[in-house]
Amino acid sequence: MSILEEKLARLETELNALRPSIHDRLNRLEQAVAEKPRNWFLKFIDWMGPALPQLITGIIILGIAYLAKDSFDLAIKQQQIQLSYARELNEQLEAMAGVDANLEDVKRAAILAATFGQSSLMPLFNELRHVGNRTLGAEAGLRSLAFMNSDAVCDTVPKVMGNPARMLSWEGHMISGRILAVSGCDDALK
Repeated sequence: MSILEEKLARLETELNALRPSIHDRLNRLEQAVAEKPRNWFLKFIDWMGPALPQLITGIIILGIAYLAKDSFDLAIKQQQIQLSYARELNEQLEAMAGVDANLEDVKRAAILAATFGQSSLMPLFNELRHVGNRTLGAEAGLRSLAFMNSDAVCDTVPKVMGNPARMLSWEGHMISGRILAVSGCDDALK
């Protein structure tokens, strides 16, 4: 036997001796992996299977709805407040238009209507189309509004006075001029 054949024979015997130990090691490693407890998250993913994307989509939609809920609630509350303001403003305007309303009641109602700010401008100007207590009450409301929000009054009065539809009577124009003077609208008076 040659040296090469001897070395080859020796290697084969060593390999045959190692083969069972390699198989034993591999089997022990596979058993250790199989016996190792799996993560609960991985178990859950396996359990959900193809329904997992639907669950994730539902959770995302639920999160968006939860975050948007406050915005919707706020918008609804704002609408409710605006509706209550409109009702209250309407009540004050009806009190001004009352047949048996005296001048003090009409003025009080107009001043209360003016507390609604810029949204009460046009209804009060609309009252200037009439004569008597309603006109005097509207003047009191517009003066009050000019005191609280002169910029809005200074912007609106010239537009109403210059309206080609001639919405105001001569008395309404005189009152509008007085409102401009009272509110300090120097640019509009020129």
